[in-house]
Amino acid sequence: MLYEIRSLKHIDAESTEEAIFWLKEYGCRARMIAGGTDLLGLIKDRVEAPEVLINIKLIPEMKRMV
Repeated sequence: MLYEIRSLKHIDAESTEEAIFWLKEYGCRARMIAGGTDLLGLIKDRVEAPEVLINIKLIPEMKRMV
C-alpha cells in the first residue's frame, strides 16, 4: 500500500519566544515536535493533518523537558 503525505512546512525554533510566535501565527494548523515519531504515524493514518511542524528540540530550555 502506498501512502501519500502532503508536504509540510518545517520550522526549527531556536527559542521559546520563536516557538510561541509560530504557534500564534499558525494556530491549530501547527504541531510542535521534539522527536515526532508518534505524530508522523498519526499524519500517515490521516488522524492529524498539520500544515506546519515546529521543532522545539533545538531550544536549549526544552532539552531538559524532552
